[in-house]
Amino acid sequence: MLVLGVVSLFQPMNGYQVLRELNSWYVEDWAQVKPGSIYSMLNSLSKQGMLHRHELAEADRAVAVYEVSESGERELGDLVRVGLDGSRGLDPVMFHATMSFAPTLQRAEVIAAVVRRIENVTRYRDGLVSKISNDSMPSHVRHALTLPLAQTEAELAWVTEFRTLLDGGYLWFAGESGDPWEPPPEDAGWEMVAQAQRYQKLIAERRKSGDIQT
Repeated sequence: MLVLGVVSLFQPMNGYQVLRELNSWYVEDWAQVKPGSIYSMLNSLSKQGMLHRHELAEADRAVAVYEVSESGERELGDLVRVGLDGSRGLDPVMFHATMSFAPTLQRAEVIAAVVRRIENVTRYRDGLVSKISNDSMPSHVRHALTLPLAQTEAELAWVTEFRTLLDGGYLWFAGESGDPWEPPPEDAGWEMVAQAQRYQKLIAERRKSGDIQT
């Protein structure tokens, strides 16, 4: 999801740009994504048809440039929805990563996913309460479960408030306008935007000539 999402945000982009952007997110620390594995992911996603790979000439060297395919966009959307709603597990790392790409969905989709997450978190919370109240379980085990219970209660409160904020128009999502935020002028993202425009021009020229590999 991280690789597909970053390419979707800045496409077309080369592998080094993907690596540099994800490194700036410190993914090795919180998502256990090793820098060396990112190129392997790009290659695998290309073979799976999730990414289009273009071999372009840039200055005096060849460069592989990536765009998300239609199937990749569908896969990214599915992963974001699943990460939001917690239907495949309430992994906090997945949820954190998913929030980075939530704006790629429409507001109604995000709200629907958050509602399902509230249901899933509530169900998990109730299960913990049931285990803790089980007198046949060792006392130290029951006490240990109070930590995930407290964490789950905190998440439930946060997600419930988030749903209320979303209903009130909080944040901006696909198809909406008005987000006042943009990165500062010195942000490396502007360089990637400019590079993406150059790549788009090169790809368009190759498509026009019929000489392009994807």
